[in-house]
Amino acid sequence: MLLAINLAFSQASTATMQGTVRDESGAVVPGASITVTNVETQVASRITTNEEGEFIAPFLLPGMYEVSAEKQGFKKSVRRGITLLIADKTRVNLTLEVGALSDTVTATAEAPLVKTDSSELGQVLLGRSIADLMLNSQTGRNFTSLMTAVPGTIRTNPVGVFDAPQGNSSFAINGQRDGANNYMIDGADNNEVLLGIVSILPPPEALGEFKIQTSTFSAEFGRAGGAVINVQTRSGTNQVNGSVYEFLRNSALDARGPFDGAKLPPLRQNEFGATLGGPLRKNRMFLFGDYSGFRQRAGQTLIASVPTINQRNDIFTPAEGAGTIYDIISHTPFTGNSIPAAQISQIGQKLLSLYPEPNLPGLVRPGGGVVNNYTGVIVQQQDVTRVDTRFDYAVSSKNSFFARYSIFDAFTALPPLFGETATGSRPSRAGKGDSRDQSIVLSDVHAFSGNRINEFRASYSRIANSFVGYDYGKNLATQFGIPNLNIFGQTSSGLPRIDITNLDSLGVDAPIPALRYENSFQYLDNFTYIHGQHTIKFGGDFRRFRGDFFQISLESPRGHFAFDQNYTSNNGAAGTGSSVASVLLGYPAGEQRGVIYMFPSNRITQTFFFFQDDYKVSRKLTLNLGVRYELYFPVVDRWDNQANFDLRTGKMDLAARGSNSRALVNLDKNNWAPRFGFAYAWRPKTVVRGGYGISYYPDKFGATGGTLNNNYPFITVQQISPDRFNINPALNIGNGIAVPTRPDLTVASVPLVGQATYFDPNYRLAYIQFWNFTVQQQLSKDTVLETAYVGTKGTHLFGNNHVNLNQPDPGPGAVDPRRPFFSLAPQATNIPLRDSSQSSIYHSLQAKFQKRMSGGLWLLGSYTYSKSIDDAATAFDTHNWAGTVRGPAANDFRHSTTISSLYELPVGKGHMFLASMPPVAEAVLGGWQVNGIYSFRTGLPSSASLASNLVASTVNTGGQSRPDQIASSELPADQRTIYHYFNTAAFVAPPNNSYRYGNAGRDTIRGPSFSGLDFSLFKNFYFAERYKLQFRGEFFNLPNHPNYAQPNTQVGNTAIGTITAIASTANMRQIQFGLKLLF
Repeated sequence: MLLAINLAFSQASTATMQGTVRDESGAVVPGASITVTNVETQVASRITTNEEGEFIAPFLLPGMYEVSAEKQGFKKSVRRGITLLIADKTRVNLTLEVGALSDTVTATAEAPLVKTDSSELGQVLLGRSIADLMLNSQTGRNFTSLMTAVPGTIRTNPVGVFDAPQGNSSFAINGQRDGANNYMIDGADNNEVLLGIVSILPPPEALGEFKIQTSTFSAEFGRAGGAVINVQTRSGTNQVNGSVYEFLRNSALDARGPFDGAKLPPLRQNEFGATLGGPLRKNRMFLFGDYSGFRQRAGQTLIASVPTINQRNDIFTPAEGAGTIYDIISHTPFTGNSIPAAQISQIGQKLLSLYPEPNLPGLVRPGGGVVNNYTGVIVQQQDVTRVDTRFDYAVSSKNSFFARYSIFDAFTALPPLFGETATGSRPSRAGKGDSRDQSIVLSDVHAFSGNRINEFRASYSRIANSFVGYDYGKNLATQFGIPNLNIFGQTSSGLPRIDITNLDSLGVDAPIPALRYENSFQYLDNFTYIHGQHTIKFGGDFRRFRGDFFQISLESPRGHFAFDQNYTSNNGAAGTGSSVASVLLGYPAGEQRGVIYMFPSNRITQTFFFFQDDYKVSRKLTLNLGVRYELYFPVVDRWDNQANFDLRTGKMDLAARGSNSRALVNLDKNNWAPRFGFAYAWRPKTVVRGGYGISYYPDKFGATGGTLNNNYPFITVQQISPDRFNINPALNIGNGIAVPTRPDLTVASVPLVGQATYFDPNYRLAYIQFWNFTVQQQLSKDTVLETAYVGTKGTHLFGNNHVNLNQPDPGPGAVDPRRPFFSLAPQATNIPLRDSSQSSIYHSLQAKFQKRMSGGLWLLGSYTYSKSIDDAATAFDTHNWAGTVRGPAANDFRHSTTISSLYELPVGKGHMFLASMPPVAEAVLGGWQVNGIYSFRTGLPSSASLASNLVASTVNTGGQSRPDQIASSELPADQRTIYHYFNTAAFVAPPNNSYRYGNAGRDTIRGPSFSGLDFSLFKNFYFAERYKLQFRGEFFNLPNHPNYAQPNTQVGNTAIGTITAIASTANMRQIQFGLKLLF
């Protein structure tokens, strides 16, 4: 086969056209000249059919094409109107009629919708559906919102805006975890390693299309257990084109929900931008660029508990819930229930003065003071700017070059309710942060000969993300007279965390500050060899990751003081003592501080190799055969600041000290991933497909770095627990927290003090087995129905802190002496386990109906019936892991349906009705379009738990437990309310002092279903031939249907069975208006 082709970039983000040329008798025609032409750029690829009459044109940029075949003695045959999709193989067969070559037979027809050459499952969404469908996320219009249009997909809880200011992209696919997806952009890596989400998210107007591959994908693709999501940015064409747009939202247009007050908090949101693309040199060199901005001010109304005016002035009255205040020294009541001025701590007074004065009556709790006595509105700010630029160059008929650069800048601020000095716990983790994400991709494709093609690609991405408190950089502890806290530079600056029982806290909690810098490098080279009926591709992919993280999750580096009523009580007697009085005395019930001695700097190396052979066995049968090998080297630290707990010695082994390795984890070398698939054209419009494969992937969070950096002694927690009924003057807040003694970091091992994670040294990489059997039936020229059985099985899945190895068995007495490692590590507390012991299984029936755009209508409908079981839970019973962790997966649902559509009303110019209206009538009646997305999903599962006081009285382990389940948790549908959603009587606590765990299984309670309809209405105005002005009204959750969150499932909590919020993935009705100018 001869090939003279103007090549596009990476095949991972391009398309392949292939087909057979026959004469009118059905005989194959070898030696026919094939020309495949991109209609928009006029870049042409020229191929010669082989001896079987077959042709293959790889590395084609997705878009609209025409193909021609010619040979002496036959008329020239031309097919037009062929759409090629990203990472897709499209078969276009041609028939030559006998006649003069100067004669041409032209046909206009889309490519067949059935796929006869590939066994993969997936879906491509084109640029128009991305741009026209309703996209709703916490950071504006995000293309990943459309992923639920694919069978087997469910949106999971969104990542917070500080961790992911670029937008949420958390989805679980085919029963796998949301970190099991592989995101790519223009064929390059686009994964944020720590959170398992997208790194770069261009605006919808900058995307050509994106493809989601969910099963039996080629061996070229790996690092995925759920799906491969491949996004292609737009390129310039021979015609200058672009757009200018603005979208806006305002809370005045939104609807209230069942938990909202009389007035919604203010919301002001603007999203705007522009695109421009065109030729630098026609038919050869193209440029495309885009700019977008997002500005949001989102209000939140909060209710908090603050000290009363009397309490601040040392007046404690029964009318405000105060009990009798006792002298901490004499253990006798204070005269007048008031502390003498000489004993009052000036620091305590300063701290209480940071609270705003109450502005609500509040609720009086006898012995607990007044709660919920202050309200205020905070306004979250988010300012985002995105810029992308892309350059395409058809260097010659044998060489093509591509480059793209993207930058994302964001500033996010969540102000504290109590002000920038007080900060505090309302809202949770208030702070501010800057983020800058950058990505660059370079790609070169070169044809050495007609059937030998090489592609090289290099990419670099960087994430710089900071999240700090409003008092960052200010030594407030020192200013308030609390010594020894602001002593470790800026990371320990600010006010310490001040917890006061029955009040909201002051100061910022861990893990703030959080500073994250990620650098990813990728180098890839693939070679394609076309020989006869075989298309062979093989290559390698080398990736290097550097992650610098400053974050102490266990405790704040600025210190933490907890105040309760015990110091001012009568030895803890009910109705005595006050936590506010304890603050005024300056005596906390506990003191803690997190200390980090070196900025962690992870290094990760990953190497992949693959071989793929797509073999056309016959006219009807194609085999997709491949194998992939993946090598993930264990995480190392640049400074070797990692440590792991040693089960044999009870000590912490330090990396690269003594005989310890740098990684402290062994290399897993056995990561072979075979792939097999077939596609059989049973009939011209019926294809039977299926396949099986294995794919490896690294899970997010601690599985890909950070675990052993965060271990003692490199991160330590100072913890002081005084005798709460006897004073120790040295522990007054005025003395701060003693300066820690730096542990010896040069020795091979040290005794464990406090908590540390045990990371299994024989950790194995997670892998997924996936399989499907699919029947695809083309119903008409533009419609296709696909039904499939799809299954997955996960093995060696990451267990994230799912067992506390140092948890004692249930029993009486003190907890610590009963811990399993007490004799080896008497100062150790919890030892959470991270390993690869978990697994999953998923079975589903999936159906998909698609109508491509014709007659003004595009439609995509999907349905899934599924069951998913896994081990992703905390095992509190260390002797019966399977009984506590095995059950329905957190994302297990039985039924799910999504229907998406675009419809141009058939009125006006170019349509069925009133096609010749006068211009004024056309402007009013023509150009209307309606779009919709309907979604339904049955409820997700939850587990019953025990309140902490019941855990203490029934098992006394310092850990967790579940209740006994004595009946079904299900209630009839007509009895379910948000006040009593499930049968709470089905769960009871084990008897006190029974010292046994409850028998309730995991995820035995089903939550509410999800149902939503998003709708939009467009009005298009056409003028000056090339210009279109589009006005859009978009309505998210048009019926204003409340989609509730999971119910409270804690036995011993008075709120058990109730629902107090809507789901984090849902919203009440929101309205957005948009205006676009397209040319």
